[in-house]
Amino acid sequence: MPQSTVVYEKKATNTPNSQDSITIIATELYEGGMIKHAFQGRGYHKAWETPITVSKVRLDTLYGGLTPVKKGSGNQTQSLELHDNKGNGYTLRSVNKDPRSLVPDFARKIGIAGIVTDGISAQHPYGALVVPSMADRIGLWHSTPRLVYLEHQLALDSFNYDFENRVYFLEYETEGTGEWTNLERIIEVTTTEGIQKLDAGHDYFEIDTANLIRARLFNLMIGDWGLG
Repeated sequence: MPQSTVVYEKKATNTPNSQDSITIIATELYEGGMIKHAFQGRGYHKAWETPITVSKVRLDTLYGGLTPVKKGSGNQTQSLELHDNKGNGYTLRSVNKDPRSLVPDFARKIGIAGIVTDGISAQHPYGALVVPSMADRIGLWHSTPRLVYLEHQLALDSFNYDFENRVYFLEYETEGTGEWTNLERIIEVTTTEGIQKLDAGHDYFEIDTANLIRARLFNLMIGDWGLG
């Protein structure tokens, strides 16, 4: 997986609310000259290469302490599931993606693997940050991701090798107790796939199908093809 590139670090001040932060670019993977841009387009190359300042976080103090549980199984995005001491689930998802496992063998053999990989640049690296405000406008319930930077730390334990020194989206996991939502009478938060497993013969719940369809159409509109 291509590493993020550090531009410079901004150290914490002595003010009580200050945090360490780092200024970094997502990746240099999509850099290219006029020929590359002419044949493949510019996409969001500039956004991937633009320095941003991100807060560094310590898992042992974040949200009262987060414990890594397991690594995600995504093909492109590197992810890590975490739990707090109340049973809430969280997920770290890497901003940078690694589509190399999806590149077909023939593309490697004829030397065009880079073209396939460059397709990721058509996606804005920080697009997930604007989705909550869009969802709010149409009354959809959602989690709210935040950008964080993880350094090497004891709380990552055996996950340090795979997850240190990168930028991630951190958000509440969509499955769990739902305690963090502040909504009343929540039994469980689940995904679309989870709903499919429910026994419709019970009379203690019903599915808001109109809202479910609205959410799925919204996902398709923003290019999210998963069943979250």
